Amino acid sequence: MKNLIKMLLPKDTNPKNSIYFYGAIVCNKLEEVKEGEIDFLDLFTKSREESEISLQSFVLTLDWLFILGLIKLDKFGLIKKCF
Repeated sequence: MKNLIKMLLPKDTNPKNSIYFYGAIVCNKLEEVKEGEIDFLDLFTKSREESEISLQSFVLTLDWLFILGLIKLDKFGLIKKCF
């Protein structure tokens, strides 16, 4: 549990490099999508316009948002917002 909290809100690095911060960026990008769903790579590209998010951090962010119930995959593999 301690490691998860360190990953979400690290004390020793810039807060802009946290999963929590990246989650806000991804949610904002999903809000901009008119259809409410987007392809994985398109969302990654749009998120990279805001921040220097790595692919690994992006995937961890999507995992975290999925666990929170904020996103899901549709039957075509598109990321869909649930908020």
